[in-house]
Parts: sequence; C-alpha cells; structure tokens
Amino acid sequence: MKLLAFVDMHNSLEAFNKIKQKAKKEKPDLIICAGDLTIFEHKLFDILKRLNKLNIEFLMVNGNHEDNKSIENYAKNLKNIKAMHKKIYEKDDIVFVGYGGGGFSQKDKNFEKWSNKQLHKLKEKKVVLITHGPPYKSGIDKIHSEDVGNQSYKKFIDRIKPILIISGHLHENSGKHFNIKGIKYVNPGPFGEIIQI
Repeated sequence: MKLLAFVDMHNSLEAFNKIKQKAKKEKPDLIICAGDLTIFEHKLFDILKRLNKLNIEFLMVNGNHEDNKSIENYAKNLKNIKAMHKKIYEKDDIVFVGYGGGGFSQKDKNFEKWSNKQLHKLKEKKVVLITHGPPYKSGIDKIHSEDVGNQSYKKFIDRIKPILIISGHLHENSGKHFNIKGIKYVNPGPFGEIIQI
C-alpha cells in the first residue's frame, strides 16, 4: 500500500501545492495528515474541500491547532475526508489507529483509557498509528538531544508493535525517519512523503 503522509502544513499554500502534485504523480492509496493542517482552524473547511477534490481517501487526526469536532462536522459533507481522532479504520490488511490533539504532554490518561479498550481489535494485525505528538524515545521526539515525546503512546506501541507511526508537532524533526526494533517512525513534514507499506 502506498501512503502520502504529511503534518504541520499550517495553511501553507506552498505545502498544499506540493501535496497536490505528489498526489497526482504518485497516486497513493491513502493520504494521511497527522494534524495542524491550519493555524487555529483558519480556512479549515476550504482546505479540506480542496483536499477532498483530490479524490483520494484522506485520513486526518486533529493537531493542537484544530478541534476534532470541527473536522468531524466538515467531514460529514466531504466524501473522501475521514476524521480519525479515537478511530480505527481498516483498509486491505492494514489497520489505521488515530489519536489527535495535544503534542505537549508526556502522559495522556485519556489515550491510555481509550487505547486499552482497543487492544483486542489490534492483536496480530498490521497497525499504523497516527498521532499528532510523537511517542517517547522515537527519534522524532528529540529536542536538543532530549526525548520529549509521549510516554503513553510508547507504552501502547510496546504492546501492539505497529509497523509504522506517523507523527509531527515538533517542526525541528520534519522529514526525519527512524527504525527502532522493526518499527518505522516518521515525521513526514508539511511537504509530505510517500511511504510504502
């Protein structure tokens, strides 16, 4: 499966055009946004409408610049857009697990409660985890050589062993990839990356 993933676009027209070009050229099976499509929801519906016109399924978790309720409300009228906060979506033999918002906290009790209830659905599945903030000790969570990512996400990852984690929030790590114990961690940045799984 071919994915086009991006994060932290923050209303950038240049970034949007690069995503559009990559989508047309590469013809991915899914487009994934790990949040912060906008700056505090400015023109959120307009951008989602433009992404919807690419006619490719689009999975999105909210960042700290969007509210999940806004994305869910807009997605009701846009056939290709799927709001993924606290959602699971299966395509072919891959299970996509989404959890948005935050980015600043190192622990998230709400995520722990929600994710513990999902574990039985994810056993022995190929899982892609989409979060806005990065997991702890993932490489994509480093600032000045210090790991600042979310430890609740890391516990979940240790239990289910996803094949891929897509996260952002820390712009300093845009475009970085790490493979740790067979798990691929990617911050695809605002211009997006093609990821084959």
